[in-house]
Amino acid sequence: MFDRLVFYLSWVGLAFSALVILVEAGSPPGGCRMPLTPALLYPLVICGLLCLGLASDRSERIPVALVLVLTVATIVSVALLRQPPVDRHAYPDAIGDVRTVLSGQAAYQGVNGFYDTLECLAKPSSCIPGYPSAMPSFLDVHLAQREPYGQYRRWLVPGPPVTDRPSSASRTSTRTFAYVAVPLDSRLNSLCADDTGDIFAAPAGITPNIRDGHCDDPRFRAFK
Repeated sequence: MFDRLVFYLSWVGLAFSALVILVEAGSPPGGCRMPLTPALLYPLVICGLLCLGLASDRSERIPVALVLVLTVATIVSVALLRQPPVDRHAYPDAIGDVRTVLSGQAAYQGVNGFYDTLECLAKPSSCIPGYPSAMPSFLDVHLAQREPYGQYRRWLVPGPPVTDRPSSASRTSTRTFAYVAVPLDSRLNSLCADDTGDIFAAPAGITPNIRDGHCDDPRFRAFK
């Protein structure tokens, strides 16, 4: 008698938890209310296991299993559908920024004779001896910053330093460089470019391997 009472009470708890979860799953996201699904998962599972354990025959177990499967499937489906959308515009913007850095390095090399850090490209008068401060820079300041910008983390990997540089060249001059852009969202592509002028891309937001200031990673394919 006691087992049947526990069984029916567990059925009520299971049905209530599943109903609230399904109703919440069908409501639009947002608002000020607290999500109930995480709090109801525990009683949903406990009541479901009690029902399965105390069920007298197969005819009682099947409805319990169906409710559990339906509810869990709904939770998983809603979680996948409510993922924030990928900003596809961030990818072409990042490619444009990579090309800007490549152009800036090429122009800087024409004056300095070698490549350099992003900070020097943004403020060449602080690096190239005798470069007038009134002259234009080779890169916007925001592209020289290390903080994430436009859903991407970007940084420069300098190549070997120039040991025999002339006095007219920057002290931080390098012979090669690689520029990396890794997305904050792994659903976007990673980018890698170097002084060869080539741009390479790879999925899943992976970080490229760099060797001697060059993109050297077989996971990356030339961007077309």
